[in-house]
Formats: sequence, structure tokens, C-alpha cells
Amino acid sequence: MTDQDLTDFIPDLMRLSLRLKRGDRAAAEDLAQEALLRVWARLRAEGRIDDLRPYLMEAARNLSRRPPHPTLPGDDLPEPSPPPEA
Repeated sequence: MTDQDLTDFIPDLMRLSLRLKRGDRAAAEDLAQEALLRVWARLRAEGRIDDLRPYLMEAARNLSRRPPHPTLPGDDLPEPSPPPEA
């Protein structure tokens, strides 16, 4: 399997993620990214996953069952403005 093989499943993964996150696109994108990253790391470490698509979809399902990460203090603050020009 190559990285390209993994990226071939992104459309299916996004459809599943959108369903799992009940249409919340931002949460679905985060879920899909996390699933892709974990499966990619597993491929790098072990070199092979026999049935990549089902494995990737199950990784997304498993991740969606985890409680959300707590927000960090300051997450709701606006971005700082650039410093004034001298």
C-alpha cells in the first residue's frame, strides 16, 4: 500500500465522517484527518494492512466514539493583531 492508496479513500471517509458527526463539516474533517493520520502511522510502522478501506472506516468509527477533547483556556480568544509598523 502507498500513500496514494490511502488518499483514494478520502471521499468515502468524508461521507462516513459527516454521517458520524451529524453533518458538522468541521468535526467531520477533524475526524477524517485523525483517522487518516493514525492509519498512515500504522502503515509506516508495520508496512501493510490487508484490507485498508475497512480498516480506515473502522478507525473513524472508533475515533468518533471517543469523548471530545476539552477545549483549552483561551481557545475562544480572537487571534492577536499584527504589531504596529514602526
